[in-house]
Amino acid sequence: MCGIAGFYSWDHRRPTPETVRRLWGIQESRGRDAAGVAFVGTDSTIRLIKRKGPVHTLLRDLGDAKIAEIAASPRALFHARASTKGSENDAENNHPVTWGGWTVTHNGNVNNDDALFKVYKTERFAAVDTAAIPLVLAQGKTYLESLQYVGVLAGGVSAAAWGTHEPEKIALWRLGHNDVHLYYHEGILYWSSSDMAGRIFFTHRIGTIPMGLSGKLEVNRLLVLAPGETPGVPNIRTFEITPRPYSDSRIVTITHVVGSSSLRPTYTTTPTTPPPGILDLKVETKGVGPLLHVPSIKGFLLRGHEHEALCRMAFAAKSPYMTVETMLGSWTFHREEVAGGANSLTRTFKPFKGTRKFWKRANVAVVLPAILTEGRGPLDGLAKAHLITVREPLNNQKGVWIETGYGCPWCGAWYIARYWDQRAGRCALCRVQSEK
Repeated sequence: MCGIAGFYSWDHRRPTPETVRRLWGIQESRGRDAAGVAFVGTDSTIRLIKRKGPVHTLLRDLGDAKIAEIAASPRALFHARASTKGSENDAENNHPVTWGGWTVTHNGNVNNDDALFKVYKTERFAAVDTAAIPLVLAQGKTYLESLQYVGVLAGGVSAAAWGTHEPEKIALWRLGHNDVHLYYHEGILYWSSSDMAGRIFFTHRIGTIPMGLSGKLEVNRLLVLAPGETPGVPNIRTFEITPRPYSDSRIVTITHVVGSSSLRPTYTTTPTTPPPGILDLKVETKGVGPLLHVPSIKGFLLRGHEHEALCRMAFAAKSPYMTVETMLGSWTFHREEVAGGANSLTRTFKPFKGTRKFWKRANVAVVLPAILTEGRGPLDGLAKAHLITVREPLNNQKGVWIETGYGCPWCGAWYIARYWDQRAGRCALCRVQSEK
């Protein structure tokens, strides 16, 4: 995942150039495809520098004078990118991303960016999923109204946003599991995706242990950093975000206990709702191929991106048959010996009754997986993947692991969003290409 960092000063105090180098450089461990920074220039405007390649290369090329200028800024945003959607060869895809009067850095995945550009009837200005963040912020008429829109974003969104209409403020928020570590040091608030930044800021030591003021931004929390009435006194307003992720397909929340002897999750369906501000508009629901509805979801949660691990388990199983249910049916792995004593593995999918009806209405003859290859198959592009959020209580820990991903509409295998994007929407088990 990417790395975000930054700082906000409430008085004349500033970070040292060395602090800037270290804070930004630490993020490189999280992404080496591109690097960027936004800061207040000597002309009091927001300046932007970003480039393809790792952070250390950009730091070297900027030189001491430019680093000193960044350190002299009262506030700044830093980013190290690990590309997931949108090539780093296009500068518009690299962070900070700017559009509509907003400058944004982001760590995580926005999983409903295509749906948001569609519903807001806006031409896409960048392929990167981060582009959806300034898009939704631009829908508000005031600063706080703009921030209310972040709840319509789906996925893991830890971000910092800087608006040109109120440049003295920076908004920092966290949706999902992507950590944002906070450090308050000598009148300056720093933030970082990497907890390694804690080694930079400390006020005293206990033996060899550095101690300082640090914390972590809570899930579904937003901070607004703004000038205080008294110089040097932090002005930080905190808000709770109520997630209302928008999608042009249904969202299913799955509750599943990690490590439980039972793999069967509990399903609750969240109705699709338009983003705030367009509640009075009629939103057309796109059909799935020739159908109006996708098949009902039930059964087990099978992680399709663990396909290789499943195959290894099937080879290692004592029985020649291993059956694993999905949300739409069940996969059977059949191991048999072939000539020379080698083992071969055959995969067969048996759909639920509702899934078979769905296939019949789609007017396709389905044979899985034998006739489907990495090339175009007879089912490709006919059905849209399910947008599914998995919520799993952490074993022996307080807290919940939340991950948004996609369920294959043909066999029900579920994929974390970044794996789904890497595979361009093609299931590793049935090899069907979902509709984009």
